Amino acid sequence: MTRRRVMRTTGVVSACLASVIGLGGTPAPALSAPGACSNGLVALTFDDGPAVAVTGRLLDVLTANRVPATFFVVGERVAAAPWLTRAAYRGGFVIANHTHGHELLTNFSDGYIRGTLVKTHQILRGIGVVPSRLMRPPYGAIDPRVRAVVSDLGLTPVLWDIDPRDWEPSTSGAIAARVLGALRPHERNIVLLHDGVRRSPTTLQAVPAIIRGVRQRGYCFARLGPSGQPVGPVAPAPVVPVASVSGAVALEGLEGLEGQQDHTSALRFTVRLDRPTSRPVSLRVRTVERTATAGADYRTVDARVTFSAGETQQSVKVRVRDDRVDETRDRVELLASEPRGLRLRDRLGVGMIRDDDPRPRVRLTDVGVFEPTQGSATGMVRVDLDRPSSRRVLLKLVSLPLEADESDYVPFEATRAIAPGQQRLDVPVEVLTDTLDEPPERFRVRVLSATRSSVAHGTSTVTITQVPPQSP
Repeated sequence: MTRRRVMRTTGVVSACLASVIGLGGTPAPALSAPGACSNGLVALTFDDGPAVAVTGRLLDVLTANRVPATFFVVGERVAAAPWLTRAAYRGGFVIANHTHGHELLTNFSDGYIRGTLVKTHQILRGIGVVPSRLMRPPYGAIDPRVRAVVSDLGLTPVLWDIDPRDWEPSTSGAIAARVLGALRPHERNIVLLHDGVRRSPTTLQAVPAIIRGVRQRGYCFARLGPSGQPVGPVAPAPVVPVASVSGAVALEGLEGLEGQQDHTSALRFTVRLDRPTSRPVSLRVRTVERTATAGADYRTVDARVTFSAGETQQSVKVRVRDDRVDETRDRVELLASEPRGLRLRDRLGVGMIRDDDPRPRVRLTDVGVFEPTQGSATGMVRVDLDRPSSRRVLLKLVSLPLEADESDYVPFEATRAIAPGQQRLDVPVEVLTDTLDEPPERFRVRVLSATRSSVAHGTSTVTITQVPPQSP
């Protein structure tokens, strides 16, 4: 048929094409690949056929391996070998429009584009094949004008994601390697192959290796649905959830019984998925030491957390160790990494360990000092904490007279610190000599204020006694 004749008949046929497409039955379901689709779906598509030397043998390979596929056929080649396209359709494969003469559509008028697509559609219907609503522009040549004409006919244009260039001089191994190397986990993978070009016999040889490699890598095969996306009746495209880790807060917990170090208190971090998973997915979690000390404040965790199909939440328990040390909040983090079948968003959860120990209590001890015969002598007022603290304890101390006054000792008012982890402080007091023969005298050292502690006994009495005379 000449181009002019095609354009004359286009108006009548294109006007009813949308209704014609909708009249036919749905082709038999596409064959599904067995096994789990942990990485997603792959859609094999074959262009430019059918070809007597290749297409029949290709159908045998695909059917034997239960691999669905989509054939974008050329109308004039369908007319030359109608039994091949009919066999593909009856075998459950999707048949789609690739124009009548493999024309570069961007070089032709709107009417010609309608004509070549409509004619191919009529040929397919005439041999008992109900084509899908999909079409592929030869050479992938499409622009807004062509797209508008295609859309007006009720068709959906489909291009590809992976092109191994099987129409170039190459080996079957190289073709298979290009396909397998370009697969993208959890994304669309539409593969462009050819069963109707000069080098299609090499493509035929590559198909078994492609099938094996795709399945070994955790993908399933799929046909193209009405929207041009891969769909699988048994194994749909897997859901790829996004994981996040929330923080946690815990008290130190009760002390262990009879020296035991395992306690019931724990930080309970929550790992959540933003949607249910359609297959098992997992990630690694491990504790990261910050102000909390691994082993002393908590038990380390390094484990793999797995979500079964349908699950959206898992709890990770980090055991907290108790102690008798008064301390500030300790921080430990839970880091998520190494996702399998999911993506990470908030990968760090902050855990705060709240101290359950009371503040240490301060106690001063009385002390006696001999009055020196000359100059001065130093005595030590002992300050004790009943428990250690991880923080520095500050004490403001002052001396106060009783029988002893400023002529008997050096008055003072000072701030002293007890270092973290320490429980004792010695505060020096200076006693002076005098020439009087007198009974024991006393003065006091008192705690005026205590920071990060409480006062149990805040006064020490310092007793000054004379050195007893030595025997002759």
